[in-house]
Amino acid sequence: MEGLPGKENDLTISLVVNNGVLFMSLKDSPNTETHPNGLWQFDEEQWWHLADPPVQYGLGKLMVVSGHLYGVSHNILYRFDINRRFWYDTMKFLPDFSNFYQGDGKVLLHKGGTTDPQLSMLTLDAAGQGTWRDLAFPFTGLDGKPHIDMLEDTFSDIWYKTNYDGVYHYDAQAETWELANNDSGALTLGADGTLYLSYEVTKHTQISTFFRYVRETKGWEQLHATRGYGIGGVALSPGGHVFMSGGRFGEFVVENTKLWEVQDTYDGQGLSSDESKGVSSKVTSNMASGVVYCVNKFAKQDQEITRIIGLKPALTSKHYYDSDLKMNYSSFLTHGVTEFETAAIKILLEKHLLLATNTVQEAGGTKAGVLQIISIDGQPREIDSLSLEAPVLDMDIDRKNISGHTVIATTKGLLVIKNHDIAALSDPTQSINPAAIERARYPTATELLHSSEHKRVSCCGPNGEIAAILDTTHNITVYHSDLSVQWTKTVSRSFVEDIAIDPDHELVIVVGFDNKKLPSGNPVQVAFVTAWSLTTGNFVMQLFGFDGADLSSNIADTRLYRAVIGPDRFLYIGGESAGTETIFRYDGKNYEGVEKIQKIDFYNDLWNTKSAQITYHARVDLAARTLLRGQLTMARLKSDGTSNTLRLKDGDLCVGSDGSIVLVGSANSQINNRDATRLDGAKVGEYAGAEPSLLWVRPDFRGRNGWSVMVLGDKHKGGTLNACDIWDETLAVSGHIKASSESNDTSMAGYAPTSDSAIIKEPLLSFPTAAEGDGVTTTLQAGWMATVPLRLEPMNITYTDDSDSTSADGDDSESSAVGREVRHGVLVSCLLLVAAATRFVVRA
Repeated sequence: MEGLPGKENDLTISLVVNNGVLFMSLKDSPNTETHPNGLWQFDEEQWWHLADPPVQYGLGKLMVVSGHLYGVSHNILYRFDINRRFWYDTMKFLPDFSNFYQGDGKVLLHKGGTTDPQLSMLTLDAAGQGTWRDLAFPFTGLDGKPHIDMLEDTFSDIWYKTNYDGVYHYDAQAETWELANNDSGALTLGADGTLYLSYEVTKHTQISTFFRYVRETKGWEQLHATRGYGIGGVALSPGGHVFMSGGRFGEFVVENTKLWEVQDTYDGQGLSSDESKGVSSKVTSNMASGVVYCVNKFAKQDQEITRIIGLKPALTSKHYYDSDLKMNYSSFLTHGVTEFETAAIKILLEKHLLLATNTVQEAGGTKAGVLQIISIDGQPREIDSLSLEAPVLDMDIDRKNISGHTVIATTKGLLVIKNHDIAALSDPTQSINPAAIERARYPTATELLHSSEHKRVSCCGPNGEIAAILDTTHNITVYHSDLSVQWTKTVSRSFVEDIAIDPDHELVIVVGFDNKKLPSGNPVQVAFVTAWSLTTGNFVMQLFGFDGADLSSNIADTRLYRAVIGPDRFLYIGGESAGTETIFRYDGKNYEGVEKIQKIDFYNDLWNTKSAQITYHARVDLAARTLLRGQLTMARLKSDGTSNTLRLKDGDLCVGSDGSIVLVGSANSQINNRDATRLDGAKVGEYAGAEPSLLWVRPDFRGRNGWSVMVLGDKHKGGTLNACDIWDETLAVSGHIKASSESNDTSMAGYAPTSDSAIIKEPLLSFPTAAEGDGVTTTLQAGWMATVPLRLEPMNITYTDDSDSTSADGDDSESSAVGREVRHGVLVSCLLLVAAATRFVVRA
């Protein structure tokens, strides 16, 4: 890239947009013949040199004040006449050359050093005339560091950010200063008037927390927490979107509770891998076109490459993070029982819910299962309830064929109901099929397969096959569509946890873990994935399942609990690792070497961790017998960022039509951005123990669409989500919630089904209240379920082996990638490259 400066050169660039046109000041150019210093204009195709600097000392920072373009040259403020291409001297001397800032019709000036700063403002009229006014900043003895900022908000108030000593606010009406926040960071003003502050709340975590200023309370409300330190930016659109430049941590777009990640900035620009890296700064935007312009730098050999890039985030992407989890419907599920648990939940073809629960009606009683069909079409209502002889352990539904099966695994056998019978039960306009009810309540011998416990079940075979795990014997059994046995085998495993049928490759996949011993003799649990032929039962492949004697490192216990074939026909597995020194970091064929895990931020990074249980999920290409990508996710203590438990045990995993993944279970303190988490606009309650968790990961594993805890009020005492299902763009979840309850207390601090409830929507039941003792507080447990609308992209994603395991600090691990995943992140186009892809024209 000829004409670009070496590292010893001090190239200075300033960018502004005025009336939809991008202008650039260039100072200390290494080649003044091809790239003269002074003012440049970009016309969307090429750069034009408009004018030399006003004086020989060069042109520095540019500003737009009241629609006019201003520049500073040798401490003098100049106004540019674009028609005459001429600089006018305003006769305004700026005592401090570097620390001046653009206000609304004003120039803001910082001088006098950063320990005892003197802050002033210059109001300019249309002719560029005005007078200085001392803002009488009263605070002294500040940190003295140079990283400061000033801005004016839509109320004409002034904000001054120090490096370490906090953020200060000048009330323009009262003409008074106050300390607005003890912590410093980065300030950004949205076009809608929203003022954002971003800084690292817990030091050394590389998590930047975003707050917005609430003028009515003079307080700060948390919105987001993402990788980085203090991240600032510019207004992107009149609607309130702001573009945040996180330097080496990447770029983001924030709008209220939503956050888009800007990815693949240089895709399609013909750049090599090292040229596709860089740190952006000096950001400006064209709100009319939605384009952000950045000065971007990266090092290449002995040069520091400087370029200008234009980014146009595609905010129509459905893959953005939202700290406010929307719900279509939610309800508590039970009253007046001694024990209660939700076992499984499925969305029927008719958009009704099939819910399996287990209850003990009275002390000393036996546990029994119940199937409920609940309409979520319009006013929620229970259509039917079918009592079963035995507790339900699992449930699956064949959605591909209305003549297929709904299969329920119980402790006493395998219950099979034809889908058309379920359809009849769930359609209130049709008469109930008595035979269907009889078969469901009193299974015939052909439907109650075996008399032993069936732990897990899958019914997605290409010819109606059903596969099941018989828990007491670790038998794997495959049934024909007529419910006769196709083959069975006993597996020599310690724990067999889940089973799935892959209809495309005609495989039966089982996951679990084994008790083994390390070379030291200490016990270790080792996860496994094993696949057999659906038709013959012959062994096909295995991932993980290593001999404990081979594991001298990466010795954390690993367990797999869930296996699901996604709509994209890939295998998804989920489990846990007791720490980050784990075989889950690799491809399932090797227990060390090239890592296959994708990191988003501190909650996926492998440092500052202990032996807490960490959730693991991965995508497997069964055709290639290859693990494509995995991810480890953990909670983190707010105090110091140490890893904490995020469990999938007793939880579940399901996959959307675009390859996005939902994992439900429980989380200890605390998930990322918990303090900003909302459920239908209502902030979640305070942490009171392991709490129900819902994690929604993007298809490329490079970001999250959501991460929430179901803490429904201040009396919440924990719980877990243990079942989930996705059909179309609806997610259904179920689990249990514990809460303190007082007799005669019907409010339940937000639990009651009132018309203005933001959380319990159209409930079947409210939370139970204590039965005895006026005012006595006790802890009760109730089942809970909800449906959540999902944002799913059209199914056009292609997965290949891409080991680009980029951590939050921007370092890439060694990669043996043979392809690249088509990502559903924000679409970004690179519009211009300094001295690379853009023509420069020097006017005579």
